[in-house]
Amino acid sequence: MAAKPKQTARSRPWTVGEARAHLPELFKAAGHQPQQVFRRKQPAAVVVSPSEFEELAALRTESEEQTLADAFAVLRSLEVGLDVGLEVPQRRDRKNGFPQGGR
Repeated sequence: MAAKPKQTARSRPWTVGEARAHLPELFKAAGHQPQQVFRRKQPAAVVVSPSEFEELAALRTESEEQTLADAFAVLRSLEVGLDVGLEVPQRRDRKNGFPQGGR
């Protein structure tokens, strides 16, 4: 199913041909809001301002540096400070729904 292009006040879907023909306009519009470029009604690219790209790159780097263990450590520290008393239920074995034995 093809993604439907979203259109806002300063954004409109661009085809690849329109983007090529009106590149300066595309860049100007990207300074205000990300611009989506479509090829055969499928998303092909998004043009963003340099500042927005830098923000996204910084977020990506930050998220890649943080491990799941780090995230749990932050949650544990929040829980201790708030004294919310999260209880971890005792683990129980469940019935295995897969047939036992060979193929």
